[in-house]
Amino acid sequence: MGTALGEQAAARSTLWIYFEGAAGMTVEEMLAECRGTEGTLDMDELQDLLRVLDPCIYARHEPYIESYPDDEPAYIRCACTACGKVFASSHKRIKDITRCPECGTPVTPKRWGNQYKRVNAFLYTHLIRGKGRAVWARSYRVEQMLCEDGLAIETTPVSIYHFDDGVTEKFRQYAFGASWERVKGERFTGDTWYKSVMQRTMHPEFIGHIDKETLGLV
Repeated sequence: MGTALGEQAAARSTLWIYFEGAAGMTVEEMLAECRGTEGTLDMDELQDLLRVLDPCIYARHEPYIESYPDDEPAYIRCACTACGKVFASSHKRIKDITRCPECGTPVTPKRWGNQYKRVNAFLYTHLIRGKGRAVWARSYRVEQMLCEDGLAIETTPVSIYHFDDGVTEKFRQYAFGASWERVKGERFTGDTWYKSVMQRTMHPEFIGHIDKETLGLV
């Protein structure tokens, strides 16, 4: 089910080109109407989307011994990016772990060091039904982080789009924790997130599940 969801979301990605519309709300009005929608992200769906990226298992010998293989480790501790689970493996060598025993996903084995680092990232847009015929789209940067204890998913809001009869507008946070600003102009592009500005490569983007209520079909 998770893989199918990810494939559907991948097929729906890169839909944003540009929008045109008249100005509608002030920043204060937007924040008042959007209040309470920050916690509506489905973390299980975000984890499912990670399955369609480059799935890896990060593994290390426990107890962690700098001088290995001079001393024999007790077991191999693993963290799978596809399912997010942490578990012990009976394999003797990290390079032999090519499939996650928890979720069955084929994986690339990598060494799990002590550093806190980002291992996956994508841009995610979540659609929410507003008042009347209005639809809101909230855009987030989603990062899967590898830390000492395992894997964690962190989300950072980027943009909010407002669609209504005769109105299409965009609000943006240009830095984490900064104030929301209304994007001026009748035309504006969708969000992009570059891996490397010099090479012009971008992180993948996904549009989440859209239910019938959001589409106005119920």
